[in-house]
Formats: sequence, structure tokens, C-alpha cells
Amino acid sequence: MPHHTRCLVLTGGSAADGPYGIDKLGTLGYELVEVKPASHRLHRKMRDVIEHRTGLPLDKTLRSVPRARNSDLVLAFLEREALTAAALARRGVPPYANRPLAMICSLARRRAQRDAR
Repeated sequence: MPHHTRCLVLTGGSAADGPYGIDKLGTLGYELVEVKPASHRLHRKMRDVIEHRTGLPLDKTLRSVPRARNSDLVLAFLEREALTAAALARRGVPPYANRPLAMICSLARRRAQRDAR
């Protein structure tokens, strides 16, 4: 049985909908894990209010802690999704302090759009 690298994905939506062919990482030995976006109306409202007031994407990052504990690395889509995980890692808060954090930035998005032309 081949070893898979467990990769926690932090994104505002779903990893399967993500840009840059993230869905293809599975063929390269990565197992993508994530929490589902907020689906209940009250949950979405609370998330929106708290994230608006703090300026940080807290919801999925905090709900992802159990999955981060079992992941080899964390992959954030765009700078915003990396903010909370990076802040926790800087402060030494596990599990984010103990995992590499990779980020797909908006420069990569612009390059992909330019190359597609």
C-alpha cells in the first residue's frame, strides 16, 4: 500500500472546486482532507460576523484543528486563508505550529491566468 501525504486544505470553499488543479494532487500521493464549509444559516451568520470583526478567517481553521493534528502539512488557498494558521504557528500553538504551511498566492493565480491566454 503506497504512503499518502495527508494534506489539510484551508479554503473558503471546497478543495475540489479549487484552482490550480489541486484535485490532481491525489494522483501524486497526497490525500486531501478538509472540513466542509458552514451550511447552517446560523453558523454562516456567526462566522460572517466574527470574521468581519476580527478580519481573520477563523471558522474553518479552528474547526480543522483535529484534522490538522493528523495531517503532514497544511495547504492554504490564497493569502487570506493562511492568516489564522500562520498566526497560530507563530505563537507556537499546536497543531499548526508543528506542521509546514504552504500557500497558493494570488501571484500564482495571475500567472496561471496569463499562461492560459
